[in-house]
Amino acid sequence: IATMSRVGEIIVYAEAGHDPRTYDVHDDNKLIETQHDFSQFLRRKGIFSATHIKRLIRVNKITLDGTVVRFPREKPLIAYIPSQHSLVIDARKNYSYVAVHKPRGYVTNAPQAGEVQASSLIPPSMAGSLSCIGRLDKESEGLLLFTSDPTFTYDIINPYVPHTKEYHVWVSSPYL
Repeated sequence: IATMSRVGEIIVYAEAGHDPRTYDVHDDNKLIETQHDFSQFLRRKGIFSATHIKRLIRVNKITLDGTVVRFPREKPLIAYIPSQHSLVIDARKNYSYVAVHKPRGYVTNAPQAGEVQASSLIPPSMAGSLSCIGRLDKESEGLLLFTSDPTFTYDIINPYVPHTKEYHVWVSSPYL
């Protein structure tokens, strides 16, 4: 997470490329110890829903005085008094996008024994977090897009979202 807030402030990074929002909590002196109380406090401040806060905690996107906030099961871990601590929430999403040329012989979906999956063409460190957008037949070659961005995927594959698709096709025999 990029920065520290001042004591008695909450800084929220909501979207990449936008300035963070700052919340003044100098007057809040209530001790917060549980994940439920923590997420409800932030929800009441209008920062995010309690569910979203819990997700951000799970993926280590919230820091308290520079330390990642973690809650073990059913045990209070933090002692957060808003007026006495700094809190940073980084809700920016970091998506990956990869364009790959798929040669003939690779399959994009449900490989059978002995077949090679097109996802093997992307770096192994990224392969687990990316999904292929669309598909090409085993004997086809061309551009495949992989991403971890579900909104981008939806916009590309949804036929009701307007965008241009262009296909160039070469065949080995004339079509009759």
